[in-house]
Amino acid sequence: MEDFKNISAKDNVVKQKNENSSRKANLIKYEHVQSKGHTNYLNLQKKEIVKTDGTPNIESNFVKTEISADNNRNKNGAGTIPGPALSSTAKTYPQANASLIVPNHLPKEYWESVCQETYDKALKIGASRSIGFDTIICLDTSMSVAEYWGDILDFLRNLINEIEMAQPMEGGFMEHIALVTFGHETCALQHFTPNYQEVLTQLFTIYPEGSTPLYWGVRLCRAILLGSAYVPKLRDFRLTPRLLLITDGRPTYRLMTGGTDEYVQYDEDKEKEDVAEQLISISMRIPLFRVYPVAVGNNCDMEFLTAIAHCCGGKVMTLSDWSSVARYGKTMELASKYFGLASLSEDLLVKVLKSTSGLSQEDIEFITTEVTDQLEHPTNEGTTSDEEEVEDIYQFPPVGSRVRRGPHWSRNDEDNAGPGTIIAYSKGKAFSGWLIVEWDMPKKYGRWQFRYRYGAENAYDVKIQEHEGPRVMEHSMIMGVGCEIIRGSHRKSNDDGIEEGTIGIVYRTHIAGANVAKIRWQNGKRVIYGIEALTSGEIRLSPRSLPSNVMWPFDPSQFLLNLRQLPSQPWIDNSRRQPLRQESIP
Repeated sequence: MEDFKNISAKDNVVKQKNENSSRKANLIKYEHVQSKGHTNYLNLQKKEIVKTDGTPNIESNFVKTEISADNNRNKNGAGTIPGPALSSTAKTYPQANASLIVPNHLPKEYWESVCQETYDKALKIGASRSIGFDTIICLDTSMSVAEYWGDILDFLRNLINEIEMAQPMEGGFMEHIALVTFGHETCALQHFTPNYQEVLTQLFTIYPEGSTPLYWGVRLCRAILLGSAYVPKLRDFRLTPRLLLITDGRPTYRLMTGGTDEYVQYDEDKEKEDVAEQLISISMRIPLFRVYPVAVGNNCDMEFLTAIAHCCGGKVMTLSDWSSVARYGKTMELASKYFGLASLSEDLLVKVLKSTSGLSQEDIEFITTEVTDQLEHPTNEGTTSDEEEVEDIYQFPPVGSRVRRGPHWSRNDEDNAGPGTIIAYSKGKAFSGWLIVEWDMPKKYGRWQFRYRYGAENAYDVKIQEHEGPRVMEHSMIMGVGCEIIRGSHRKSNDDGIEEGTIGIVYRTHIAGANVAKIRWQNGKRVIYGIEALTSGEIRLSPRSLPSNVMWPFDPSQFLLNLRQLPSQPWIDNSRRQPLRQESIP
């Protein structure tokens, strides 16, 4: 393999396509001169390259470059500076004036367009991807980590192979991996996938070069997470996404992608603050989202890495910790088994964990922290999802409506050829005219929710079944999406205003398929009920939704007793798929 320093010194042509996708792209070349065996950027002071506000200083002679007619050499006969390698999916930002060019400078508007495109792509992938536990890798590919590149690849290869060996998780979950790089090539290299070999293949196409635009690497991670990440549940325990930030923790000026880490003046503290702010903004959208920095090299900024780990609930790891990092998913699975104990007593939880064979002290501390954090930060059940309108949309059937395959169905057998229930509408310009449906009997274990066209692209993937009966509960489930509910006689102090005997339909369940249910009543009113509403007689399951071997009215408390005694089963856990969406640029 060629020496990385030689690679970075070689000429590199940046091809940019114009807005009408013309095949005849202009080749823009940046000049540099060689002085005393190293790149000397016209011997100018760093402060001459950019102004204090971060914009190009077009008055500097440094940025005044004349492109020769043959696009090969400038009038001084200088060569070219390695330019930023753009991802094949990135939008091209139009060059305002080819005679005024900052080497390797790409304006903020360009990067915002890349983030928007990444987010839009994540939305589409998230619409049909399978449920899973999500890990996103944010990888530093700058020249500053070149010395340790072999160690980084070994870490990632061992990590991914170990994760693959541990699949699938209980309940049929797979760990999904996404990959973002920042350096001479800053892009979303791989969106969430359970295809681990595909991720490994992508890794070995990368080499370290250029500066360290960490800010845009984190922004791309944010776009993917908010566009396609999910938070499934296992025994009431949320499997929250994590971010592995593999870097030396020394970000450089965000608008420069080539050259070296030192040649341009910038405010390093400001870069670090903005990176931390972006990571915190993710945790605001995804509660208990974790960031695990993986420190690279002897000169890494441990203070910075420790700070972002602390503010996002993770801890700093090293390249030798790949086994511990790989065990994260399995340890989260273990934490779900002991989640109920923590609600009774943290001391009891610790005693049980210490008496459990095969658990290290690190495992015990991790499980204790995770389960206590989730108890302290419960899901906000009373808020409306980013995907769900507060009021029904007039051109759509109301939530709770029963559906089957429509005339334009082109999907697989994810519905198991059975009925389903509309649980929400998709908002935002990217998904106008789409519904979210949960099927009664999905092809695989667990609850499955998917987007379907209902007017978008003049197509209807699903159709309303006005005479379709409600969902019939099976096994030990006491309530589920699509089942029919009758308002009982019992009234709480905060009366919901629903008359006794009124019929409703469950369109959302949250904890163990029954502890919290959202019901849409015949008058269109939506009300959230807890599990105690069943036992108190406030609501009751309609006889049309009862299993054939259960007499009506039935005693739900007996079902609860059976539910607690049964081992964990996919149809009981009903892991909730929580899409994370937003309308604007991430």
